[in-house]
Amino acid sequence: MTTIIDKKCETKNCPAGDCGTCRTCRTGCSNTKKALVLGWTEALRHRTVGTALASLPADLASTDGTVVFVPAGCRVEGPVRLADCGSPNGTLAVVAEAGSELTLLDTARCGCGDGPQQARLLIFVGRGATVRLTELRCLLEDQRFDGRIWASVNEDGRLKLFSGLLGGGHLNCRTEIALESRGAAVERYGLALGTENGHCEMNDTIRHFAVGTSSYIMTRSVLTDHASADWRLLTEIEPKAEECDGRQDCRTLLLSPTARAEIVPSFEIGTDDVTCSHSASIGQPDAQSLFYLESRGLPAEQARRLTALGFFRPLVERIWDDETRETVLGMIQSRLECRVN
Repeated sequence: MTTIIDKKCETKNCPAGDCGTCRTCRTGCSNTKKALVLGWTEALRHRTVGTALASLPADLASTDGTVVFVPAGCRVEGPVRLADCGSPNGTLAVVAEAGSELTLLDTARCGCGDGPQQARLLIFVGRGATVRLTELRCLLEDQRFDGRIWASVNEDGRLKLFSGLLGGGHLNCRTEIALESRGAAVERYGLALGTENGHCEMNDTIRHFAVGTSSYIMTRSVLTDHASADWRLLTEIEPKAEECDGRQDCRTLLLSPTARAEIVPSFEIGTDDVTCSHSASIGQPDAQSLFYLESRGLPAEQARRLTALGFFRPLVERIWDDETRETVLGMIQSRLECRVN
């Protein structure tokens, strides 16, 4: 077991003691709250975590992995890198209890190994909790990464998920997110900078099961060489899930005549009292914008790099903290300098 942060209850003179629940903030069984990294066997013995893992769908059951547990009311300051959690591959579960907050950053698996890489991410967001996760893969040509993301978001919980591919490898990721209770919300951001023969395939499904839930999917792709990207997005709203908000915004920029993209946005709506919208576009750089940049003295290659970087900007600016934003922006810039010409 590893402690990634140790933070006391924010209530002054918390009356919890060592084994009672704070009567004021109701944040757990101790006046010192810790976010813990647990081995899978240890996690199954933990009352709260074990109950969460037991509720997983049968096809996601596991016997090995790592669990990050955030007790009720614990707010972890700053992004935690998944490399610090000892889970470079395999299954990672995040269990965030009521009122907790956690930001995770995963770039540790970039370009590692020659064989296929696989990982599963399981997220439980408790009542009023917030979980933010950024995962970005830098895959070399012929490298492959297969991912599975599953999440359950409860009443007034917030899940913000940013993931994507940089490079010439193959990424296949299937995401399923369930908004279980009133006020649950998810923001799903996807990025692909494909080069060489790289291929990014994203299948995202968000299901609204309760009244007043909201979802937002935003993707941006820049493809060059023979790279390709397929985005298949589905927002499902159950018949009794009224007053829901579901939006999709997907755009792709092709920098090569041999690059290819496909976007399939879709909705399945079981009630009339909802607000839903979607937009999708695939196109090439604006010739007038490139001409303007070149007329100001920029070489054609630099003009194309700046255009691509500007295309990603609206997505990157959605990232929740400065450290993570700068990390992602630096990775994008490095890849653009290497490959966009």
